[in-house]
Amino acid sequence: MTAYVKSPVAIDSLSHRRLHRHVPSDLSPEWQHVTIRLMQACGMTDIIDDLRWHESFVSAARTALNKQCLLLTDSQMVACGINRDRLHPKRVISLIGSPEAYRLAETHKTTRAAALVDVWQQQYPWHNQLIAIGNAPTCLFRLLDVLAESPPQHDPAAIIAFPVGFVGAARAKQQLHDTLGTRIPYLTLLGTRGGSALTVATIHALLSLSASS
Repeated sequence: MTAYVKSPVAIDSLSHRRLHRHVPSDLSPEWQHVTIRLMQACGMTDIIDDLRWHESFVSAARTALNKQCLLLTDSQMVACGINRDRLHPKRVISLIGSPEAYRLAETHKTTRAAALVDVWQQQYPWHNQLIAIGNAPTCLFRLLDVLAESPPQHDPAAIIAFPVGFVGAARAKQQLHDTLGTRIPYLTLLGTRGGSALTVATIHALLSLSASS
């Protein structure tokens, strides 16, 4: 029989101890918790070098979640990954497969993920809500265009931006960092890496911080 660690508690504890060695000591305990969860989700410790965030992201996102905010996401994978015991399904809004997204995408000759931003505006105004992009660069590009023309008083509470891929992902995240870096609390990972698993890991990290406080 192969010998391996079987206890879920032991696995989680050992993983955290190993990952903690890679976390900068000057990070706050909250940020250490978030970065450990992100490294654990992707199996890569070097993502720390490419993480970028607004200094008030954790507090702003936690406050929004504690106030029963909606979570608007571009990805059904993100919606399916959320622990339903921590965040009620009715608070997780994923409309990527909705008729409205299909219709607007066809009308404007764009992706459904980009059209989704306009669907959100029509059906779920994002003021004080949490936006989580876990897949599509076009969704983030469209969001940035809309926010550039909107007054700050209509801003979302925070943005989690982990679009992934080799067409637009790196540029969209860099644009977020460069243009809205001081206006809206955000967390992103520069470069081509990203994905739904990192987005879900961030949300779960925020929820666990709220549960433990």
